[in-house]
Amino acid sequence: MHASASDLNRESMSHSNLDENELKRTLYESMKSAGVLGSLKSQLRSNLYDQLKVKSSQISKPELTASSRNKLNFKVAVSLCADLMKKCDMPYAMSVFLPECGLSHEILTKQELIEIMALQSDDVVSSQPDSTPLLIDLVQRIKHNKSINAGVMTTAV
Repeated sequence: MHASASDLNRESMSHSNLDENELKRTLYESMKSAGVLGSLKSQLRSNLYDQLKVKSSQISKPELTASSRNKLNFKVAVSLCADLMKKCDMPYAMSVFLPECGLSHEILTKQELIEIMALQSDDVVSSQPDSTPLLIDLVQRIKHNKSINAGVMTTAV
């Protein structure tokens, strides 16, 4: 029995489809493990957010009516999160987070946060390198003292 030309053609197409599907799967797994897919998803979310923000720019947000102390606390909290995102290499998350908070250009540095929170003399926080996020340093401090109020922010902000 000899295979007809159409049988060979069908078999060839079946192998090429299998090879094509195998290639797609391999490429997908490779990009996923390299973090490319996550990065692309983050970029898409960021771009989607930007487009939605443009569309909703006519709707104004209510002004914060908090006291200046609450505004400073909010700025400190946002700066702690931004410091974490920056030092953990999360630029797309930060590109969505900061505009949402309305503080894109007013982020405090780690050293400014340490001064505002009166943590200069704290051994646990001061022993950490500048490359670590302050939020992680504060978690270390809480774990070290097994309490949240064990001397953190002993002076008024």
